[in-house]
Amino acid sequence: MRYPRYFREFCDFVGMAPDDIAKQRREDLRSEDASVRKRFEGLMIRFDVRLREKGLKGGSRRFIWSCVKSFFAENDLDLKFKARTVPVGGSEDVRAATKDDIRTLLNIANVRERAIIMFAKDSGLSEIDIADLNVGDVDLEKSEYVQIRARRRKTGVKILTFIGPEAIKYLTAYQDYRKAGTQKIFPEKVGPESPLFRQDRPTVERIHPNNISTRLNALNKSAGLKGVTPHSFRRYFQTRLEAAGVHKNWVKRLMGHKMSGGEDNLTYSRPIEEELQGAYMKAYHELAVETSDIDMEKLHELEKKVNSKDEIIEALLRSGESKEDRIGKLETLIQEVQKVIPSLIKNVEDLQKEVPRE
Repeated sequence: MRYPRYFREFCDFVGMAPDDIAKQRREDLRSEDASVRKRFEGLMIRFDVRLREKGLKGGSRRFIWSCVKSFFAENDLDLKFKARTVPVGGSEDVRAATKDDIRTLLNIANVRERAIIMFAKDSGLSEIDIADLNVGDVDLEKSEYVQIRARRRKTGVKILTFIGPEAIKYLTAYQDYRKAGTQKIFPEKVGPESPLFRQDRPTVERIHPNNISTRLNALNKSAGLKGVTPHSFRRYFQTRLEAAGVHKNWVKRLMGHKMSGGEDNLTYSRPIEEELQGAYMKAYHELAVETSDIDMEKLHELEKKVNSKDEIIEALLRSGESKEDRIGKLETLIQEVQKVIPSLIKNVEDLQKEVPRE
């Protein structure tokens, strides 16, 4: 029967035997702490994330939910969920976030939410793996592009990924915010063992993946967006890197996916760390959201004009024009380039001065 197999998978996921689960649930329900009383609801949601990432569609996952819920119901220990919590589709139904989505969310998010959003879109990590990280896992002082090593909780696959300048800027602002303290949190001595993201409570507690999803749902509602989930940032990461020409197996490595056997045997599909970081850095313009598309067009146009100078010189020489005419045309080209440079420099300086709102 499928029922016992799926329930055994849930038992393996939580690391408890059925009798121990029932015993723990009874103790939890007697607690005055609401988070303790909701322990197994949270575990079920995280179990569903594993099912989703294994490729199970909404119908299959709903069946598994009913199997697990029936065990608790038979022991008079019912699990209670909001209607929207029950799965309605698999990860294949999750859309990738767009740059406009991310910019819209940044405009209304607080300092912690901004850091999470930018970290997620730069790293491609899931909310579960982000919540597991400590400050020491992300050395912001090391370089402009920071390497992150982790192990996916759901699959056990090792992850080697990176974050770039945008995530570093917002994460640094978030750590400064924690060190300074607010009305909600006391000034914190942030060290290597501190959680990378914490709850907004007086005591330092690691953020829960459900909190990330809940806050993102609230931001969606406030911004009038639909369908932007934590997984949308993983999709964004994947589609943007692939659009930049990064080999799909390299993208899988960055995301902590298992690579397919045939492709994994190809030399070019198994990059060394330096190659992987180089590919990430080269493609980062696709992940970045703070440089406007207009500025990028101007930069590309400027690059074309500068790169074409040798061709222009050769053409002028072949044309037989006088030295004065050739100098005049080159001076005109230089003036056109100089007109573009100040506005580009100003835009870059404005972005560098930009400080996230708290």
